[in-house]
Amino acid sequence: MTADPEIAVLDMEWTAWEGSWKRGWNAPGEFREVVQIGLLVLADTAALPEVRAMQVLVRPVINPELSDYFIELTGLTQAAVERDGLALAEAVGRMRAALGAATAVYSMGEDGEFLRANCARTGVAFDLPAALFRDTTPAIAAFLGEPGRPLMSSRLPETMGFPPPGDAHDALSDCRCIAEAFRIMRADGAF
Repeated sequence: MTADPEIAVLDMEWTAWEGSWKRGWNAPGEFREVVQIGLLVLADTAALPEVRAMQVLVRPVINPELSDYFIELTGLTQAAVERDGLALAEAVGRMRAALGAATAVYSMGEDGEFLRANCARTGVAFDLPAALFRDTTPAIAAFLGEPGRPLMSSRLPETMGFPPPGDAHDALSDCRCIAEAFRIMRADGAF
């Protein structure tokens, strides 16, 4: 018996400061350094059921001190990251293992590129092909009838009318928001 094909949803939380989103992280010292990785693997069937999930904290090394803004936004604390955070290489290894044979990794934005940039900046090998990663924002915005609309995964519940699957700005909860958006779109024949 052959297993159903799988797809994945990736979301990450990265270092941020008051106004960094609007500035595109272009102020001095503002590098989008990964602090949390969430990955949700779905069977690529009509119902898109969850097959497996993983979430890890990552210890940032370029900006090891989390900003008050980031802590308030995500609920992640400096103590939790220092206690439970993995080195980026180990976190990427766990993500790769959880990914399995998924044929595509979707995110709201270019999370795959940001992860690749983090690895390059810190000397960590990243051998996953760029073509594996796909920004689903344009497809979701088009489904909502608002092409070009800036969207955030954590706001999809209110935008698309489903209950939040967890806290906003928690990587795995945000993955589940995207997955539910996919289910709504698939039921409508759009995904």
